[in-house]
Amino acid sequence: MIPTCISAAVLGLAVEFVNGRLTKRALGRKGNPLAVLPVRAALAVGFLVLVYFVSKHFGLDPAAPLICAALGASVGLALFTARLIGAPKDPTEKEEVNDRG
Repeated sequence: MIPTCISAAVLGLAVEFVNGRLTKRALGRKGNPLAVLPVRAALAVGFLVLVYFVSKHFGLDPAAPLICAALGASVGLALFTARLIGAPKDPTEKEEVNDRG
């Protein structure tokens, strides 16, 4: 069961990597960047449906692989979105003021 969960989590990361690349590409093009959202949603939902049916096919309880897949996809979403928008600045750091004009 553990290898199944690990592979589901890694594949969840991979799906979100593809989704992140699609978003980055859509933001760099002219037109509406929100047009990629249905494709992103279809990939994410399709992946979870695939995990469910593959688990059922091999006689596994699909709950654990689905949880691991969703966890991997959630971590991937947070990671690749943070990379897309840039790393946030540390709020405790003081910005240097340039008084040279």
